[in-house]
Amino acid sequence: YENNQLAGFFIYWDLEESYYIHFIAVFTEMRNKKIGKQILDWVSTNLHYPVFLESEIPYDEITERRFNFYKRNGFQEIANDPDMLAEVRRGGHPLWFMSTKPTDNLNSYLVKIRDIVYYGTGE
Repeated sequence: YENNQLAGFFIYWDLEESYYIHFIAVFTEMRNKKIGKQILDWVSTNLHYPVFLESEIPYDEITERRFNFYKRNGFQEIANDPDMLAEVRRGGHPLWFMSTKPTDNLNSYLVKIRDIVYYGTGE
């Protein structure tokens, strides 16, 4: 909220020992007011396990801005369009798999995201 007006929203999945940000949206008229940064500040303060998201590998100005926004706010690239997610995701552009923390067991996180977020069959 910005001045008691809904500014946007985000959707994330609690995956027990990690989180997956599925979607962040800031309404057009509310952009350039640091709303997205406020969302990611909340994430870093309140979500204490690794946080993952996917961002397009930049191919134009808007995807470059989005990618750099995530990097400025603590996310780092950990996998270039991992096959396990690319096989089930709809959409044509390859994505960076990004995280707030490095991880040694990336495959186990990818399996959990695939099974719960994309297939809805998690345990």
